[in-house]
Amino acid sequence: ENRAPVTRYILMLRVYHDDLTSRERDALKLIFDCLDEPELVEDQQALEQYAARRLEVEAASRATWEKALAEQGGRSSRARTR
Repeated sequence: ENRAPVTRYILMLRVYHDDLTSRERDALKLIFDCLDEPELVEDQQALEQYAARRLEVEAASRATWEKALAEQGGRSSRARTR
Protein backbone atom coordinates (compact mmCIF):
# COMPACT_ATOMS: atom_id res chain seq x y z
CA GLU A 1 0.00 0.00 0.00
CA ASN A 2 1.37 3.40 -0.97
CA ARG A 3 0.50 5.95 1.72
CA ALA A 4 2.58 8.73 0.15
CA PRO A 5 0.78 11.66 -1.48
CA VAL A 6 2.51 10.89 -4.81
CA THR A 7 2.43 7.96 -7.20
CA ARG A 8 5.18 5.43 -6.64
CA TYR A 9 6.69 3.49 -9.53
CA ILE A 10 8.59 0.25 -9.08
CA LEU A 11 11.06 -1.11 -11.61
CA MET A 12 11.59 -4.85 -11.40
CA LEU A 13 14.20 -6.63 -13.48
CA ARG A 14 15.14 -10.23 -14.01
CA VAL A 15 18.73 -10.27 -15.14
CA TYR A 16 20.58 -13.43 -16.06
CA HIS A 17 24.32 -14.05 -15.99
CA ASP A 18 25.92 -14.17 -19.45
CA ASP A 19 27.39 -17.63 -18.83
CA LEU A 20 23.99 -19.27 -18.35
CA THR A 21 22.98 -21.57 -21.16
CA SER A 22 19.69 -21.14 -22.97
CA ARG A 23 18.34 -24.18 -21.15
CA GLU A 24 19.35 -22.74 -17.76
CA ARG A 25 17.67 -19.41 -18.58
CA ASP A 26 14.51 -21.27 -19.62
CA ALA A 27 14.55 -23.19 -16.34
CA LEU A 28 14.82 -19.96 -14.35
CA LYS A 29 11.97 -18.43 -16.37
CA LEU A 30 9.82 -21.44 -15.51
CA ILE A 31 10.69 -21.13 -11.81
CA PHE A 32 9.78 -17.42 -11.78
CA ASP A 33 6.59 -18.10 -13.76
CA CYS A 34 5.60 -20.79 -11.24
CA LEU A 35 5.91 -18.15 -8.53
CA ASP A 36 3.58 -15.89 -10.55
CA GLU A 37 1.25 -18.73 -11.60
CA PRO A 38 1.33 -21.51 -8.97
CA GLU A 39 -1.16 -23.58 -10.98
CA LEU A 40 1.70 -24.48 -13.32
CA VAL A 41 3.06 -26.76 -10.61
CA GLU A 42 -0.16 -28.71 -10.10
CA ASP A 43 -1.97 -28.47 -13.45
CA GLN A 44 -0.49 -30.78 -16.09
CA GLN A 45 -2.49 -29.13 -18.89
CA ALA A 46 -1.26 -25.65 -17.89
CA LEU A 47 2.30 -26.97 -17.83
CA GLU A 48 1.86 -28.53 -21.27
CA GLN A 49 0.59 -25.18 -22.61
CA TYR A 50 3.39 -23.28 -20.87
CA ALA A 51 5.64 -22.76 -23.91
CA ALA A 52 2.82 -21.33 -26.03
CA ARG A 53 1.57 -19.15 -23.17
CA ARG A 54 5.12 -17.87 -22.55
CA LEU A 55 5.47 -16.86 -26.21
CA GLU A 56 2.13 -15.02 -26.09
CA VAL A 57 3.11 -13.12 -22.93
CA GLU A 58 6.50 -12.17 -24.37
CA ALA A 59 4.92 -11.01 -27.65
CA ALA A 60 2.34 -8.89 -25.82
CA SER A 61 5.04 -7.36 -23.62
CA ARG A 62 7.24 -6.62 -26.62
CA ALA A 63 4.32 -5.02 -28.48
CA THR A 64 3.55 -2.77 -25.52
CA TRP A 65 7.16 -1.58 -25.32
CA GLU A 66 7.42 -1.06 -29.08
CA LYS A 67 4.23 1.00 -29.07
CA ALA A 68 5.46 3.12 -26.16
CA LEU A 69 8.83 3.66 -27.84
CA ALA A 70 7.15 4.62 -31.12
CA GLU A 71 4.91 7.13 -29.32
CA GLN A 72 7.88 8.55 -27.45
CA GLY A 73 9.84 8.86 -30.70
CA GLY A 74 6.94 10.72 -32.28
CA ARG A 75 6.82 13.23 -29.42
CA SER A 76 10.58 13.71 -29.53
CA SER A 77 10.62 14.43 -33.25
CA ARG A 78 7.66 16.84 -32.94
CA ALA A 79 9.44 18.69 -30.15
CA ARG A 80 12.56 19.09 -32.32
CA THR A 81 10.57 20.57 -35.22
CA ARG A 82 9.05 23.33 -33.10
